Amino acid sequence: MTVGELRVLSDLVDPFGLVNEPITLHVESGEIVDITGEKMAHRLKTELWKLPNSCRRIVELGIGLSCMTPSGIIGIDESIAGTCHFGIGNGSGNEAPIHLDVVVSKFMIDLF
Repeated sequence: MTVGELRVLSDLVDPFGLVNEPITLHVESGEIVDITGEKMAHRLKTELWKLPNSCRRIVELGIGLSCMTPSGIIGIDESIAGTCHFGIGNGSGNEAPIHLDVVVSKFMIDLF
């Protein structure tokens, strides 16, 4: 899993990068409602919860198809075969001061 750079407008807040411990993003009705895990999960949640709620809305989904190795660079990692990525924040008619991409290689959907 890779988390892209968090920029508010053009200001870098946190570079994030390769995730070295599990992060769980809890999503309801297209919005991240909680983030759990270790240090990086706490950093991500702390920064996102400082921003307007619109910054937690999922606005894009992509599927990786290229044979590459994870690098921590979001533009590369989001295209790796066997992964998917989603963007949150600005996009798809949702106005927000951020657009953050997150790459996942394992996911679980809980319908309950």
